[in-house]
Amino acid sequence: KDQFTIQQTLNGEKEYDRFGDTIAMTPKGLAVAVAAPGTDFNGYYSGSVYFYMRYTSNDMFDLVGRGDGGCTYERLGSNGVAIEASDDALLIHAKAVNANNCIDNANNIRTYRLQ
Repeated sequence: KDQFTIQQTLNGEKEYDRFGDTIAMTPKGLAVAVAAPGTDFNGYYSGSVYFYMRYTSNDMFDLVGRGDGGCTYERLGSNGVAIEASDDALLIHAKAVNANNCIDNANNIRTYRLQ
């Protein structure tokens, strides 16, 4: 019988941040983006996306950055996150519920680049 063991638990900063609402991972499992659409760093429910990386699949994830929504009730990441990796960059895309005209595109998507 196969059994899974917990290797690591990632936690949000506050109880009601909705950390983990949506996640995305690279195909090799070395980077993960975790949405927390309930954070309040730039207004009530502006939301955040946390970026974690590791060197091998046996390593633990380290927090390497956080991208925050820009306005109240944006709820960044609640409608999904995606990771796009290339040889020279890692892009994280996060879709907001309601950007309140604080995102410059019709799709309510913010893109972050890790170098």
